[in-house]
Amino acid sequence: MMNSETKLRKKLGKRQIPYITVVGKPNLPAVHLVLDEAHSNAYELMLNLADDSSDINAVYSAMGDNNRPILFFLLDGVVHWIYQDEARSDDEDVSAQGQEPDLG
Repeated sequence: MMNSETKLRKKLGKRQIPYITVVGKPNLPAVHLVLDEAHSNAYELMLNLADDSSDINAVYSAMGDNNRPILFFLLDGVVHWIYQDEARSDDEDVSAQGQEPDLG
């Protein structure tokens, strides 16, 4: 069973995302925010789109002050986020990460 991050990465593929993507409820279109916009604007939109503002508050608090671009998304009715630079393309060699190859 794929976790939400795996599903998201599979959907993203090789596309580069030059903005924060806020995915709304099923009947609402996705809202795109340019990365240079103030985080308060993103936060306000997230509150308007989300069912549970306390969850969004936790996500917003987790962003911190490092100014790394964040990708927000809604999957299975739950708002998730990852850092945009962690959303890799499908063809990246995952097996090469984290361990040395066994050469016998």
